[in-house]
Amino acid sequence: MKLKTKAIEEWSGNTDVIVKWMESVTNLGEWSPIVWKQLGELVPTRFKGKATSWWQSLPLERCCPASTDWGTLRAEIGSYYMDRVWQDKQKLKAKNCTYRDSTCPCEKPTDYFLRKFRLLRTAGNYTESEMIMSIMDGAPQSWNSIIDTSLIYTTVQLQDKIKFHEEVLINLPTVIGGVSDIEED
Repeated sequence: MKLKTKAIEEWSGNTDVIVKWMESVTNLGEWSPIVWKQLGELVPTRFKGKATSWWQSLPLERCCPASTDWGTLRAEIGSYYMDRVWQDKQKLKAKNCTYRDSTCPCEKPTDYFLRKFRLLRTAGNYTESEMIMSIMDGAPQSWNSIIDTSLIYTTVQLQDKIKFHEEVLINLPTVIGGVSDIEED
């Protein structure tokens, strides 16, 4: 099986989308071991802008082993672009992410779950319990009257509960960190 280069999403070196981009490439690689290997050679041809400049700045002694397959190339990309400063920023983004915050003022509860879940997964190694607690900490306090987290043990269970109760959750008062969206007369 020969992978077509155009099947690989381009990447410009933008670290705001690196995780999503890497996931899309990894999904391609999961088609077969042959595709996984081909990605090591083909992905650099899909670099643009800063990513191309970075790749071309590397000596051949480093590029060749990095191009062995997608796993080795992904590790090389990660070691350069996903350094400690990047990881610290991701943790801060995950911590500060709340339901309908300034970045997503019209999101639905399931959209919030997915956004916060992705940020937490990117930011570090959290247990299921820690992820559930963090997701609910960023949600309106009123959600706790609908979703009993003492009976939820996995993020999939939480996601299912949020989806099931989505219409009710949308219509509840939004109170996050003691700030309400309801005006008192």
